[in-house]
Amino acid sequence: MILLTNILKETKNGPAYKGPIGYDDATDSYIDDNESMNEEQPHQKEMIDGIVEMLVQVKDIDNRKQMALDRLRDFKKEGIEVNADEFMERCGLGEMNEKWSAKYKKSINCSNPKGFSQKAHCQGRKKHEVIEEAMQLFLEKNCPTDPEKWSASKAAAKRKFDVYPSAYANGWAAKNYKSKGGGWKTCK
Repeated sequence: MILLTNILKETKNGPAYKGPIGYDDATDSYIDDNESMNEEQPHQKEMIDGIVEMLVQVKDIDNRKQMALDRLRDFKKEGIEVNADEFMERCGLGEMNEKWSAKYKKSINCSNPKGFSQKAHCQGRKKHEVIEEAMQLFLEKNCPTDPEKWSASKAAAKRKFDVYPSAYANGWAAKNYKSKGGGWKTCK
């Protein structure tokens, strides 16, 4: 049997929880958890389980989430190490199953969306498509229509400029290539 008491230590902000101390009859040893707070003690596990049971009963999700975050802050202040993700999961606040599946997203008819959520989804999809099209313009490669003239222009730029490749040298090479009658096409 473990006899535990809570010790308060005075701080400038008032009393603060220092940790459980007591005597363990089973091991015949004195317990001072202030030195070994890293291992989760049985009484801490019971306390956490009780808090989880209380939080699960709160119906309002936003209120439950705020209360759980407050408890996590309290744990941190008291030096109790708790895995935050696991704690939130146990409180029913982990990965919420409100996300739409890929199959459902594909099934939405954006020419006739039903409801505010589907309308918002379709607007986001359109915006994403426009951004992808704009990125394709920047990512497409241009190739010279006459590779021999381009090679000659690059060689002339290498002779003329100390540093090649550089923005100035490439600009001069492109201008030289264009003056020789060269053009550009989109590569595949």
